[in-house]
Amino acid sequence: MAPRGRAGSNPAPGAHRQAIGIRKLVYAFTTLKLGAWGLLAMKVRNASQVEACFEHSVRLWPLLSKGEAKTVEHVEEFIAEKELELHESKAPAEEFYYILSGYGIMTVGDEEMEVGPGDLIYIPAGAKHGLRVKGSYPVRALAWKCPL
Repeated sequence: MAPRGRAGSNPAPGAHRQAIGIRKLVYAFTTLKLGAWGLLAMKVRNASQVEACFEHSVRLWPLLSKGEAKTVEHVEEFIAEKELELHESKAPAEEFYYILSGYGIMTVGDEEMEVGPGDLIYIPAGAKHGLRVKGSYPVRALAWKCPL
């Protein structure tokens, strides 16, 4: 009979299935264990369950903080009643705003553009940016920062 597998090895019948079973068990154990440590755990946050703070003259709710994800530094929901003050990020990072409701005039560098629900705004690293509310309703948006 011709040898199976590597030279000099002749695995017993069913050994392949047993090896796969052990790998699945190790994977499941590792996933559960790492999930319990928070390394592979899903994170769900709701702005109504997070304490609000004020920054750049807007009320904001931190949903994801630095160190909780590898590629995003933070995620926040904010409400601008009148404006988001013109400012520049402290650390080199690209920023994004996604407008949930309300209308405003977004300033990024020397550019100004009207924005509203469904608009995604890209803010290059180092660019001064701000938002003036247009109309009588506040602007509600999500913001996130990706460090370079």
